[in-house]
Amino acid sequence: MNRFNKSIIIGLFSVIYLVTSCSPTKEVISGNIPMNTESEISIPFSSSKYKTDHFFFRAVQSGTNEKIDIAKSIALQNVKVLLASNIQSTILSVSESYSKEYNKGNKQMFESKFEEISVQITRQVISNIEVIGEKVIRENNKLYLYWVAIEMEKKYVLKGLEELMADDDEIDINYTQFEEIFNNEN
Repeated sequence: MNRFNKSIIIGLFSVIYLVTSCSPTKEVISGNIPMNTESEISIPFSSSKYKTDHFFFRAVQSGTNEKIDIAKSIALQNVKVLLASNIQSTILSVSESYSKEYNKGNKQMFESKFEEISVQITRQVISNIEVIGEKVIRENNKLYLYWVAIEMEKKYVLKGLEELMADDDEIDINYTQFEEIFNNEN
C-alpha cells in the first residue's frame, strides 16, 4: 500500500472517530431507552380485562429480585395487599353510602363496626383469589421483574358480609339495600 492510501485510510478513521466521539451522549433510563427518544412503554396487564368490574375485584403488581422465585413471592405479596386494600376501601365506601341513605341510628358506631367487618371479610376471602396472568422480564441488570394479575369474585365478599352482618346484633341493616349499593359501586 502506498503512502497516499495509508493517509486516506488514517484520515477516514480519524473522521469516523471524531464524528462518533463528538456526538452528544445519551442518558439511559431503565430498559436502555435513550431519554432523548420517544418510546412507548407497555405495562403488563393494563387493559380493561385486568381492572375491577361489576363481578370481580382485580389487581396487578410486580416484584423484583435476583432470584425468580423471590421476585414471584414479592409480586404475589404486593398484589394481595393491593387487592385487600381495594376490598376494604369498597366495603367502607359502601357502608358510608348506606349509612347516609338508610341508617338513622348512630352513624359513627355503624361505620366503626364496618371497619372491623371489612378487615374480617378481607382475611376470610383473600384465599379465594385466582391468578389470571403472570409475566417475567429479565432486566439488563440481571434482576427478574415478575408481574402478576389476580382476581376474586365479588360474590365471596358479599356472602361473607351477609354472614357477618346476620351474626351481629349491633348492626340493623337491610341486606338487599346494602347489596344494591355494593353492586353499584363499580
